Amino acid sequence: NLAMKYRLLWLIPLGFASLFWVGFFFFSDQSWYATYARIEVMLAKLLSLAAYLIAAVSFRKGEYLRRGWLWLAACMAMFLTSDVFFISPLPLWMGDTVAVPLQGLVVGLGNLFLFIGVLIVARAWGRAGLDDSEHENRKWFMTLVAVCVGLIVVGPAVVTNLIGLLEGKVDSSVVIGIVSGVGTTAALSMVAGLLRTVRALGDTNLRWPWMFLSLVLLSWLGFDGIVWWGPRIGISATCVTCLQEIFRIFACTFGVSAGLAQRFLQQEIRMSRRSL
Repeated sequence: NLAMKYRLLWLIPLGFASLFWVGFFFFSDQSWYATYARIEVMLAKLLSLAAYLIAAVSFRKGEYLRRGWLWLAACMAMFLTSDVFFISPLPLWMGDTVAVPLQGLVVGLGNLFLFIGVLIVARAWGRAGLDDSEHENRKWFMTLVAVCVGLIVVGPAVVTNLIGLLEGKVDSSVVIGIVSGVGTTAALSMVAGLLRTVRALGDTNLRWPWMFLSLVLLSWLGFDGIVWWGPRIGISATCVTCLQEIFRIFACTFGVSAGLAQRFLQQEIRMSRRSL
């Protein structure tokens, strides 16, 4: 059952998030927990990178969507680089004055690559000549709404971090908070195009890659927004930490599902062509 194969992809993000939740609430006081949590997050990113590459190579060289998936893979490669070389502790031989802006540059490039990749994938519908010009105003309205939501959710945290930076608080959390928030808001402007594609494709297997990519962007929005909004709506610091990591895991593992869905879809298309 082809439809069931796509639906099973939901188990990847749900399984990773469940493993993290169990570890956080039952084993966070253990000495090995920090290593366990870091390995799980890095594994999710590594699998996401692999899935994006798998999706890319399912297209021939020169095909439009191949570039989009390669940019998404480059995004995840930058985020992995940040984790491997800069996250806790910062490289002692560099010193904070070098390591912090360098990490900000790496994360900033990751967010830029995310925006480019999502832009390419989101424009595939119009690129194929299937866009409806009558709905042009609706498209821009949805894009504006998406940007406004991003600014509401992420904007306060970005402003707070900017103020901290101007006051001399130069550390990795401040720099990453700024570049990640700006990048997420920019990428979120593309979610309207992804959701329009999902809606247009209806109840077909074609919709799955775009649906999962939409959830990737919404998860990054939650990751960036929960730190500022969580305490202000009464969520405890412990739960905020847990939710932020779960949003990060969702953002990575929905990417795994998106890449695999694209691979399944390309295989299905080739099988259909052979049967003609």
